[in-house]
Amino acid sequence: MKKSTLKKIGKWALRLFLFWCFLLLMQFLIIAVPYPFFSEKLEYKNYILYSDAEIDSSFYQILDNVDKRLDAVEINKPTLIHRLFLCQNEKLFRFFAFISETDYPQQGFNGTFFGKIFLSDEFITKVQTVNKGHDEITQYSFLEGSVEEIITHEIVHTLTYEMLEFSEYRSLPFWKMEGYAEYAANIALIKKDTLYDLHKRVESLNDDSFWGSDFGVLRHYYRSQILIEYLSEIKGLSFNDIVADDIKEAEVVKELKEWNK
Repeated sequence: MKKSTLKKIGKWALRLFLFWCFLLLMQFLIIAVPYPFFSEKLEYKNYILYSDAEIDSSFYQILDNVDKRLDAVEINKPTLIHRLFLCQNEKLFRFFAFISETDYPQQGFNGTFFGKIFLSDEFITKVQTVNKGHDEITQYSFLEGSVEEIITHEIVHTLTYEMLEFSEYRSLPFWKMEGYAEYAANIALIKKDTLYDLHKRVESLNDDSFWGSDFGVLRHYYRSQILIEYLSEIKGLSFNDIVADDIKEAEVVKELKEWNK
């Protein structure tokens, strides 16, 4: 091959590499500095809420309720600032989900390494509407379609990240990561409910009329919450105990079945 041809190939390869670097930089900047996309801002306590449309005054009460939920969380840090980005336009939320390379659709996600939480106003409302009438299963879980539950859940991811080393956080199994976030987001309300029964909660996992015949990701989320609740409330394990490598999902599932007999 002629030197001139090799030189041209080298130039194009360099241009493609630089363009790829530019795209990565833009991706990083959009997630790190998303503020231009949000015209409204509310500062309250240790929360900063941004929105692409007018913020309803009900958010003061919502954030108060989030505080009450977090008060029951072992690893809570009350002085930590939380930046929330409410996307009332679903196209905007989809854009940030795409840029963040996260699953879509969903009610919210945590850009953990940037300390930012993105919320889908539309999908939270949709989940609430679709699951209405199934309170015996959906109550005290992400299936409620509750903005305060989703905010608390995502904040617990931030708190988990704050507690662990980077490598530990990245290697945390799905059931511990999501199960702890779900457990922590709802345990304050669960403890106040005198009619709550964890045994009934376990039985709800077998309701195929609600879940369908497959053990999908939603049921895995739900079971993970139950497993963490069992470890924490029944066995008395701490956060550090739960995230330890010797606590295995299959073993806890087996133990839970024995306990529920």
